[in-house]
Amino acid sequence: MSGSPWLGLSLLIAVSLLWGTSFVLIEIAARDYGALSMALSRAAVAAVFLGAVALPAVHRLRIDARIWSRIVSLSVVGQVLPFFLLGLSGRLTSSSSSAVMMGAAPIATIVVARLMFHERWSAGRWLGVVIAGTGVVIAFGWNGILLSPPQAGFGADDSIGKLCALGAALGYAFGAIIFRSIPSQIPPIVVAATSLSCSSLLLAGGAVLQGDTLAAFGRADAASSTALIALGVLNTGCAYAIYYKLISISGAGFASLNNYLVPIIGAMAGAVLLGEAISWNLTLGLLMIVCGILLSALLQK
Repeated sequence: MSGSPWLGLSLLIAVSLLWGTSFVLIEIAARDYGALSMALSRAAVAAVFLGAVALPAVHRLRIDARIWSRIVSLSVVGQVLPFFLLGLSGRLTSSSSSAVMMGAAPIATIVVARLMFHERWSAGRWLGVVIAGTGVVIAFGWNGILLSPPQAGFGADDSIGKLCALGAALGYAFGAIIFRSIPSQIPPIVVAATSLSCSSLLLAGGAVLQGDTLAAFGRADAASSTALIALGVLNTGCAYAIYYKLISISGAGFASLNNYLVPIIGAMAGAVLLGEAISWNLTLGLLMIVCGILLSALLQK
């Protein structure tokens, strides 16, 4: 780790808190906004924020058509799809459930890389994936697999909401693979700003086609609107900026430790801030997911 260890640790805690509490903000915004409205606002606000940060570097770069195609792919797979699915998840299940399901994203990335690039796994990595996968099943609490009731207040839609969060985790996994294919000469914050701008345009087109999406911005209450703006500025725009600063100071390996903290913070935030009950299977599943990620990271060779 280069740079100040305390600065790196502070940035890691900051980005983990921002990403972990994003599920609570999605839950609050979902009271008045649909999934498409939330995805559009989140992408657009973050694009404006990061665009201002990345502007000095953008005008000096020349990005060819081949790279643009990857950036657009990153937008669709790694942003538009996950943002939309997390918005649906926020309407259908608790923020704690969404956070725990999203904890599967690092394992999903490992599996996708294995399938796409035929990466060789050690026995330890296989064990980690199996443990984390079992944790996902336990946290999901399928009827017939586990005798676990749905989250209070969500009924049968709880399972659909968890599936949406898992779909978002898979989208982030594919997005991470696409991101790796973009040349390192392009600063990551520039990639984030340009891809979020593309996502905003795509989501805006969808909002126009749907018609009623934009009307939600005029009838939502102050709490939902504040949560939506904070989600874009703080939990997406600022979080990306802090994350890439953390990588530059402490390295990608240290920055990836947020994968262990985000689902834990997300589950705790839902319980503390929204009074959500955390069931036994959600707690056990979360512990197994985190242990599986840890094993996969430590025993990858």
